[in-house]
Formats: sequence, C-alpha cells, structure tokens
Amino acid sequence: MISTLSLQHVSLRGSLTILGSNRSKFRAYCSLRSIAPVIVTVMSCLVGAYGQVCPDPVPQTSGTHRFRQVGESFSIPISLADCHPVALELRWSNGRNNGSLFVVTFWDINHRAIFTKQISGFMIGSSHFALATLEPQRWLGSRSLISFPSTVTIETVRPFAFPASISYLVTRVSGHTHRTYEELDDTVVLNLRTAPGKLLVNGESRSIPETGESLRYGLEEVTLHEPRALDRNGKRAVVESAFRLTLTGGQSLSRAGMIWVDDVALPAFSLGHSQGIATLIYDRSVLRDGAEISVSNLDGSGMSSVAERLRLPESHRAKVPPSTEEGNEIVAIHSAVRLVGATRQALVQIELQTTRMFPPRDTPLQLQIGRRFFLNELSGDPGGRKLTVTLTPEIYAELKEGAEIVAYYNKPDRSGFAGKDIWHFGRLRKSIQ
Repeated sequence: MISTLSLQHVSLRGSLTILGSNRSKFRAYCSLRSIAPVIVTVMSCLVGAYGQVCPDPVPQTSGTHRFRQVGESFSIPISLADCHPVALELRWSNGRNNGSLFVVTFWDINHRAIFTKQISGFMIGSSHFALATLEPQRWLGSRSLISFPSTVTIETVRPFAFPASISYLVTRVSGHTHRTYEELDDTVVLNLRTAPGKLLVNGESRSIPETGESLRYGLEEVTLHEPRALDRNGKRAVVESAFRLTLTGGQSLSRAGMIWVDDVALPAFSLGHSQGIATLIYDRSVLRDGAEISVSNLDGSGMSSVAERLRLPESHRAKVPPSTEEGNEIVAIHSAVRLVGATRQALVQIELQTTRMFPPRDTPLQLQIGRRFFLNELSGDPGGRKLTVTLTPEIYAELKEGAEIVAYYNKPDRSGFAGKDIWHFGRLRKSIQ
C-alpha cells in the first residue's frame, strides 16, 4: 500500500511525496539545465536525534521541482525519523539550446554546510549519490563530532533559462539505533555565556553616527559538552555548538536589551565590568555574511547600528536556508475601512494562518514585521489558528518588501532557543491580495 505526504513550501512552490516500500519505478521527465555528476563525501544523518522510530514500510522521498527564477532554491530532506538513507538520485532533461548553472549543497542537522558544488548540464542526464557506502567527513572548521547530511538544497545561479525542473528520489532502509538527547535548558545556556569559545572573527572598532561611540563586535563558536535537543519550528533538532556574538566599547550598551542581525532580534545579556553585551545564537541561518549589527531597547526603540558589517570566515559563509515552518502562511493582504461616527478611516489588514495553534497564555501574543513590533493592532479567532494585524496605510507603506514576519510570546527571541514560543510566517509579499 502506498501512503503519501505532501509538504508544500509557499516560497518555493514545490512539493515532496513520501512513498512506501512498494514504490513504483522512479521516472522523471523534466527539464533541468544544469547538473553534472559530482562526488560527494557524505553519509547518512543522525536522524535518531529527532526521537522518532523508522516507520514500516520504510518511507522514501520523491518529487519534482520547477524553477522559475535566478536565486530560487528548494530543499530535499535526507533525514527522516530513525531511517537510514542509502541513496539520492537526481534526473533531468533539457532542450538543445537550454542551459543553466545550479549550486547543490548538503547540510548537517545543525544547518552547517558539509559540501557544496556548482554543477551544469545539457540534454538528458542523471546523478546518483550512494550515501551508505561513502566515508563520513568532519565539517570544516568544526571541533565537534562527525557531520552527516540532513538535507540537500539546489539553488539557481546565473546564467539561468526558464523553465528548469528536476526530479529526485531519496531511498532509505531501516537500521538506526534510537538515540535521545537532553533538552537545552537554562542551566546550559547560563554556562555558555562564560564558557571558552573559538574566536571566528574580531571586528574593527569604528564610531557609530548616532552616539559617536566606537563599538567592536566579536563572534565565537562555543562547543557544548554534549549535544542537546531543542524545539525548532515545531520539530526537534540537535545542537552541538552555539555562536556568541559580543559587542564592547560603549557606555550606551549597558542600557541595550536586544542585539539585531539585520531584522533578527536577539535577547542580550550583560558582560559586567567590560561595558559590553552579548547574545547566544543556536540557529545558524541567523548569521549572514554582510549583515548589519544593531542594538536597541527591548521595545525596539533607541536603535543604533555598528559601523562595520558582520564578516564571517570563509568556512561559515555557505548560505544557510532561513528558518521556515510548514503550515504557517500569509493568507491575504487587503484594504479595509473603519467607521467612527461619520469618519471613514482607511486601513490595511494582513491575515495569517497557522496549523500550530497559538495556546492560551498569561502573556499577550505579539507580531514582528521587519524591525516593527505590533501588539494592540492584533486580533485572532477563538481556535487560535488565525491572526490579523490591522495597520494604517502609512505604517504599511513603511514596511519593507521581503521583511520577515514572526509571531511570538514573551520576547522576540530568534536565537533558536525560544522554540514553541516562536512562529515563522516567511517574508512579506505586498503583492498578495
């Protein structure tokens, strides 16, 4: 019997299908214009970390993705429950005059790049990765244990010619031993604040226009004594290390409550006598080379930016897919009118929907769009699965196209530690009506 599960990605417009052991013969009639065989030294992932037993029959993953533009990417899951992935097969076909370039990247369970390669191809072709027979490799620059592939992404780069598509099949067998990890808790987090770390980059000291102070940032990787589990977008993940971002050199830092990496808000803690603050990051996708580093009060006011942009070492510059959550989506953006007596007030409403219910709490649910926070502008349904933010046209116009939308309880902690208190809704697309 064949069971299917489709995972829809709004930003990628693709789908995945999980097939039982009696799967039909894999056939692909597609038009991808850039893939050639590559040798990847990767092995099966530590899927037991998710705490799920491999189903019977063993599920296989197959599907087809159609690319529409340069810079578009999609992910293929390799890890699934406690199953052992043995092979990844890619197939494509192209017209005689078509051609494109693609980047294929394998990621480990902590969203760190294990292997990446630019590939190209013409006409009909295929590529087969025998995952079970290859030797595992240490992730470059890591002092942790051996890294295993958890997902693979394929991204379009220039030159690109529309249309292009690729079919894929991940074959798995049963055989991994179940393994569990203790939760990442406050005690471990407190120890990581002062634990020794490996310095990755030490920024230059430059004055910031807002205050005239010279701020310096530093980025360290701190290895945990043992891997810990945490909730990431409704799913369990395992972390082996954290990144500690530190800012020093200014008196105003003692009043700051948050550190920002572009539009990602991170709770800050004091370094005491050194007149500095720091934050811990467990989600690798937060760190983007060239990102703007800023500080602010807890409510987002008093924003000031460090003069120097974030510079990541070469070993950490591989593009990591941003955090996403299946089932969360922007349903609609539309105009509305509020009547107050004889006065008509024009409004814009953004409607959001989630499959992971907002639970009842003693603290209010809040929404972050880019660097703006919203509380009193929110309304929802009794079932806790819909959220609407009502804005004036002026405020809506100030929101940037592509700004990340996040709902949260307590505080806007995007470090990866907040877990079930964070809902990711992707990026704002003002074209939605």
